Parts: sequence; structure tokens; C-alpha cells
Amino acid sequence: MAIEGLKSYYKENWTSYHALTEEQVEQVILGAFEILETIGIKSNQRICELYKKSGAPVEDDIVKVPREMVIKAINSAPKSVKLYNRKTDEYIEVSGTNAFVGSGPTNPFFQDFETNERRRSTLADCENCAKIMDALPEFDFLMSLSDPVDCPPELKDLYSLQAMLEYSDKPICSLPTNRYTMEEQGEMIEALYGSLEAFAEKPSIIMLSGETATPLCSEDEIFTDKQFYCAEHNIPQSVISYIQLGSVAPVTLANAIMMAIAENFYLLTMTQLINPGCPDLCSLISGSVDMKSTRTCYSTPEHVLCEAAGADVFHYLNLPTLGTGGTTCSKMVDEQCAIEQTFTLGFAILDGGNLIHDVGFMEDGLTSHYDALTMVNDIAGYARRIKEGIRFDKDTMDLNVLKEVGHGGEYLTAMSTFTNCRKEIWYPELHDRYNNEKWMKEGAKDLRTRIHEKTKAILAEPTPERIPADVKAKFAEILERANARINNK
Repeated sequence: MAIEGLKSYYKENWTSYHALTEEQVEQVILGAFEILETIGIKSNQRICELYKKSGAPVEDDIVKVPREMVIKAINSAPKSVKLYNRKTDEYIEVSGTNAFVGSGPTNPFFQDFETNERRRSTLADCENCAKIMDALPEFDFLMSLSDPVDCPPELKDLYSLQAMLEYSDKPICSLPTNRYTMEEQGEMIEALYGSLEAFAEKPSIIMLSGETATPLCSEDEIFTDKQFYCAEHNIPQSVISYIQLGSVAPVTLANAIMMAIAENFYLLTMTQLINPGCPDLCSLISGSVDMKSTRTCYSTPEHVLCEAAGADVFHYLNLPTLGTGGTTCSKMVDEQCAIEQTFTLGFAILDGGNLIHDVGFMEDGLTSHYDALTMVNDIAGYARRIKEGIRFDKDTMDLNVLKEVGHGGEYLTAMSTFTNCRKEIWYPELHDRYNNEKWMKEGAKDLRTRIHEKTKAILAEPTPERIPADVKAKFAEILERANARINNK
């Protein structure tokens, strides 16, 4: 069952883990089309005007988006977005089934690294998390992970962006608060790159610019203006449908997924109407309402299934996507944390969810701990090795290797072992593989101890200067003006 006007990339973007068959993906897409055409999305005035001008039916504040308009947007959206490391000029290519790992934003609390007491997040937490992720090789990009209490709440995104830029060269996913700070973040980008045009050549920052007010509503204009700004200036962005099963989304996964994809299509069509071809990542994020605790939980089997289903749909359409993984309901770095981080991140990597953020989210995004990041480094490496699969080529299937060793021999000293052992076998940094005698000799440290010591060693390393003095001065001017703006309301 093909969909007229769309090409299926389902088999081309094949991954080792799927939630949906190709036929089910097509059912979801057609269901999303029907939602947009018959139910529509309640929209703010600016979005209504955009869609009305483009020929979509608008009844009062309900926008009904024709499938032809959505298909045109899907076909105009870029199939790949490159995000650069500012120091090395290397990049990650957000496309296909490539899977990249990063943290989440805005946790209001941290378990203190020294005392383990729960306290409010600070700007130092943002800096330290950026430093940790910059040092850990399995992290490809970063978000603030902190909702700092020690700077003006209206400007926390500006202070967090500056902190991440100062403590890491890796790509950044930033979360602008509203249209004002979005423009001020744009000024910071101009100060760093010289111009937004120069930034667009080799972008190192993507904006998590907004989401739908699920179910089937847009955000207020001051928030959706961020999406207009990014689209107009070719700043890479991701917009989200966040479904909470059983509260603001249907409890049945199939219905909730169709609604989330409809909301994604609505947002994607909006950005492509503003500026066809502008970089835009789709994103379906899900939580499950636990009827016992009455909390929305972020690390459940349903979460994994919905995230994978979203990835399947976006892979079918060959659209880059923002996913989630490495999350936990646990309040501390313990066995529950390890289990839930492993499942949520492992499956996200296996389903190729592109930019996988929210690593380090504990208590469903309310708390974090530096060690939760360090723990994930080995988990991500483990999952990536599984995703690589088994090589079948002339080198790995050379029967001369077997002939040379013969009957009853050994392969430890074989040249093929020497040349292939690093390619074939994954080696963890913190997971223990020694025998008991060696482990005892090394201090009999459990995993939590080894993780904590690794984190402590990273934090003790000196931090290089990453931002030139003249750019820092411009950042200071931008922050000064932003503070004056909020103080003169």
C-alpha cells in the first residue's frame, strides 16, 4: 500500500529494531492526514494567517491542513542536517538511521555530586555537565540539563547557552524561552560566527524551538514566533509533539501515535510554508500516566514503543528526527537508573532515532546527577556495537585464517586477531571484566564507585578557553541588554 505523492524509504532506512511494519507506518500516516483534514489544529492568529494565506481551510481558529500541502512540505524538507564541532570542523549528520547521543534540558534539581543531597540546579551544573559530556566520547551533542536558579528565570536559556559554548566544542541543542530570547540567542550566534549566514554554512547549534499544546493545539504566539524566526534565518530547529498516554493523549498507543504524527506534520508544514527547504527535525516524545502514582513517567515500555514508532514513520519519509533515551524514573544513580537508562537509550540507538536527547533525566526530568551522564557512556557504546551488527566481507569470511590455524590450534596469536580485534570486539571503560583476584587488587570497587571517580577526574581537568575575548565582550553586552529588557517591563 503506497501513499500517492510520497516515496517509502522504509527498507532503505532499515534498522535492527522496529515497532511498526511498513503497512502500519502507512496506516499511521493516512490516519494523521485524516486528523488534519477533518479535525484540524486549534491555532494562534499568526499561524492561522500563514495557513489561510497558503490556501488551507481556516474556520475561526481551527486550521485544517490538506494532505497535498503536507506532502509538499515533506518533500521540500531537508533529508539531512549537519551539525558541526566548532573546534575540529567534524560534524554529525542527522539523517537516515544515524544515532547520536546527548543530554536533556532544564532539570530543576540535582543530586549534589559531593553530598548526594537534592538541591536546586545552578549555572555551575550546566557548566559541569557540558564539561563531562565534552570529555566522554559517546556523547555527540549536549543540552543544558540544568534549569539554573542563580540567574534571571526569563534569561536562563541565554546564560545556559553561553555556559555550554564555554565548556564544550560539541554541537549544542539550545532551548530558547520565548521569541525575545530566541532573537538574543541569534545575536549570540552572530557574535560567534560573524553573521547568521556564516552560521548557516556550518551550524553547530540547533534550537528546540517549541511544541504543540497537545492535544491538537498550537502554543501561544510568543512561543511559536521562535519557529518563525528559525525558519526565516535557516537556523536548524526541532519541534515536538509530546504525547502523555491517558492524559493529554489517548491511552491506546496507535491512536496517540497518529495524533502525534498529525501534530508533527502540522508543525513541519508550517516551517516549510515560511521558508521551503529550511532545516527542521520532527520529534515524537511520549510519557505514560501511571494511574497508581498519577505521574507521567518517562522511562516505560510504552515510551520505548512510541519513540520507535515515531522513528519508523520518519525513516519511512526520510526525515531527520529528534528522539529521546537514557531517561529514568529513579531519584538516584542506582540499579533502577542503570536498567531504565539501558533500555530507553539502547532501543533508541537500535531504532536509529537520530538526535537522542534527554540522557541524564532522572525522576522523569525533575532531577539529575553528574554520574548519570558518565554511566551512560558505556551503555551507549554497548548499544552502538549491537547496532553495527556483524560484518560479512572478504576480511571477516577469509577461510585461509581457519586453514592456517588448522585443527586444535589457537587464534590468540593469529594475524587476523591482531588486525580485527578492535573492530569486532567492544571494550568498555568502566564495566569490570577482570577476575575476582584482579578486581580485589584494584580496590574491589563497584560500578557506582568507578563512575564517581571517573566523573571527579573529568571535573578536575583544566578547562581550555574556547571563546575569544572580543566575542565574550559581545556576549556580555547582549546579556546586559537582555537584563535591562526584563527589568524595564
